[in-house]
Amino acid sequence: MTEPIISVRGLTVRYRTRDAESYAADDVSFDLFPGKVLALVGESGSGKTTAGMALLRILPPEADVLGGQVRFEGEDLAAMDDRELRGFRGRRIAMIFQDPVAGLNPVISIGDQVAEMLTNHLQMKKKEAKQQALRILYDVGLSDPERIAKSYPFQLSGGMCQRVMIGIATALNPQVIIADEPTSALDVTIQAQILYQLNQLRKNRGTAILLITHDFGVVSLMSDKVVVMYAGREIESG
Repeated sequence: MTEPIISVRGLTVRYRTRDAESYAADDVSFDLFPGKVLALVGESGSGKTTAGMALLRILPPEADVLGGQVRFEGEDLAAMDDRELRGFRGRRIAMIFQDPVAGLNPVISIGDQVAEMLTNHLQMKKKEAKQQALRILYDVGLSDPERIAKSYPFQLSGGMCQRVMIGIATALNPQVIIADEPTSALDVTIQAQILYQLNQLRKNRGTAILLITHDFGVVSLMSDKVVVMYAGREIESG
């Protein structure tokens, strides 16, 4: 039997506020397998995004991970220091955030943002990285990559920005993508195109996808397995 690429056991995350504490994830467990799509489903505030962000330790300062194990191919991510974990982020596990415009730097051109990922992680020369950035933009369905590369986020539609985010997330060919509500701000036609791009990554590269969503229509189209969350707890899986 194939081993999971990510195995989460007993993940517990607490948020602190001035007046109260709340458990955004309470004893959450799941397995994600290579080339498969696992959906974390739930309403707003159910803890699904917290669970996804906890895998890469990119939680806000008011969040505390109180317990649990997160293993990537048997390695304990929770035991890694920040330097070790930086080697995983982007290169082996990447995240696509819910708001694509907010996820991009407004004062840096799209081409430079994609190229920066390549130069930072692969020590690729700038000229080569810029050429590779054009190929990446074309591969995610942006038919005029030269124009897109010269553009800034505010000059593009939400759907275009989301494709750019997918391009950045997949630039280093990670084994796992965490996609947090990747279609929530998009119209139905663009949603279908973004889901197609994600599905192509799974089919062509064997990428495992952790899909965080509240949309059961998206779940029915994409997912091999579903974990339903409510009030921080896993209430159903199948």
